Amino acid sequence: MRNLLECEPGMHEANLQEVLGTLEAAHMVHLTERGDWALSRDLDRMALRDIYRASAYPIPDPGAGWEMEDAWNRALQQVLLNVNKSLDASTGCASQKHV
Repeated sequence: MRNLLECEPGMHEANLQEVLGTLEAAHMVHLTERGDWALSRDLDRMALRDIYRASAYPIPDPGAGWEMEDAWNRALQQVLLNVNKSLDASTGCASQKHV
């Protein structure tokens, strides 16, 4: 936990615990026997959108029906479709497996 807090100096421990709890509930991370956080999934098989969907503030689904309400929502839908395409790309990150 201390290592993670050092990487994110502006984050409070309670906030980090909340994020890790959310990721743990989504089966993305887990606590090891030593008490370290580790990835539960291979990053090559996970998209950024998976992480956003697990968060408390997910990106709205552009096909949920709200997009037909007015011109602003139709424009927003196009932006969100582009965001989702970008987030669908694999993270391909070769970072450390233990955090």
